[in-house]
Amino acid sequence: MISNNGVQKNLKYGFSERTIIEEWAKKYEPVMNYLGKLNSRQGNVAMSLYHFCNYSGLNPNQLLELKKDYNSLDAEHLLDSMANVKVPFPEKRKWHVVMCVRGFFRANYRQLQAEAGRSMPYIQNESHILPSKQKRLALFKACRNPRDQALVMLGSTSALALETLSKLRFSHFEENWQNQEIPHISLPSDLLKGHGKGKYRGVRQETFITPEAKKIVIEYRQWMETTFGHKWSEDDYVFLSVKRNIGEPLTRRMLSKKATVLQQRATVDFTLHDGRRIVQTALENAGCPNNWIKKVKGRKCSGEEAPYSKPLIEQLREKYQAALIDLEFLSESNVNIKKLNDLESKIGEKDQVIESLVKNGSELKEKMQKMEGSREGLEALLSRVLELEKKLGRGDEKA
Repeated sequence: MISNNGVQKNLKYGFSERTIIEEWAKKYEPVMNYLGKLNSRQGNVAMSLYHFCNYSGLNPNQLLELKKDYNSLDAEHLLDSMANVKVPFPEKRKWHVVMCVRGFFRANYRQLQAEAGRSMPYIQNESHILPSKQKRLALFKACRNPRDQALVMLGSTSALALETLSKLRFSHFEENWQNQEIPHISLPSDLLKGHGKGKYRGVRQETFITPEAKKIVIEYRQWMETTFGHKWSEDDYVFLSVKRNIGEPLTRRMLSKKATVLQQRATVDFTLHDGRRIVQTALENAGCPNNWIKKVKGRKCSGEEAPYSKPLIEQLREKYQAALIDLEFLSESNVNIKKLNDLESKIGEKDQVIESLVKNGSELKEKMQKMEGSREGLEALLSRVLELEKKLGRGDEKA
C-alpha cells in the first residue's frame, strides 16, 4: 500500500491495529457504532471486521444489507462458508472474526441466527503450559529497575489483568498493608472486565500479593522516594513513569510494551495474562473452591454477597496463604518447602504410630499380667471350693 507521500507502507494487510480505525473504520458509520460500544481493543476488532469484508468482497454497509430481511439467511451462509476455505489471514483468527461479525450485526440491530458461524474451528492462540518458577525468576532478573520488578511480582502473583494493573492505586490496598504478611487488594467493578455494566454490575475483585511481592513493592516505593524525591500519597497510581514525565502513571499500552521488552530480554515466553492462570492453578492445588477462585480473579460468582465481609476475606487469605508454595519463586528454598512439609508430616505420622504401638503394648502387657494374676486367684478359690464340697459331702453321708 502506498501512503500519501509516496512511501511504501510495510504492512501485510495495508493497515495496523493502530491505523485501521482512522484509515478504514471511520468510513463506515455502522462500524464506528459497533466499536463505540466496546471498552477496549477496538483496533483488533476492526481488523477482524476488515478481514471478513476482504474475504466476502463486501463493505460493512453491504454486509448489513444481507440481513435487511430478517428471514434472509444470506449473511449466515456467508459466515458459515468461511469454515473450510483458505483465507488470507491466519486460520487461528477465524473464530475471532466470527465473534466480531456477529457482534457487528448485533450492535446494528441485525441479529444473526444463533448457529451462524458455530462450525468454525476454535484454535487456541496460546500455550496453556504455565511458566515455571525458573522462567518467572529469569523475567525478574531481566528487570533494570525496582518499578519493573514490582510489575513482574504483581503481574505473576495477584491475578490482576493488564488493564487493571494500569489503573491500580495504593488506595485499593487494605489499610496498613505494609505490616500485613499477605496484603489484600480490593478493586471495584469499573476497573474489571465489563466495567460494572450489565451482568458485571457489582462484581469486585478481592485478591492478594505474596510476602515476596510486598517486599519488592515497598523497595520500589523507597527507590522512587530516594531517586526522584517522589512523595507517595494514598491515592497514587502504583506504576509510574521513571523516564519521561517522571511520576506520571503508565498507561495500559505502556505496561504491555514494558512486559514485552522484559520477555524478550529474558528470552522466556511470558505474558501478564499468564499470571492470572498461575494464581488460578495455585489456588486449585490448595483446594480452593471454584467460586472463591473467581472472586480472586474478579469474575462474576453465582449467589455471592457483595461486598465481601471481613470474615470471608480472611478465609480467602487463608486459601491464598496455602497456595504460596506455587506462587513464590525468588527464594530457591521455596521450591522444596512443600516436599519438606510433606516429609515432616509423614515423619510425624510414623512417630504417632510408634507412640501408639508403644503405649498400646505396655497397656496390653499390664492387662495380661492382671489376667494372669486373676487366673491364679481363681484357681486357688476353685480349689478351696472343691475341698469344702468334699467335706460337706462327707458330713452328709455320716448323718
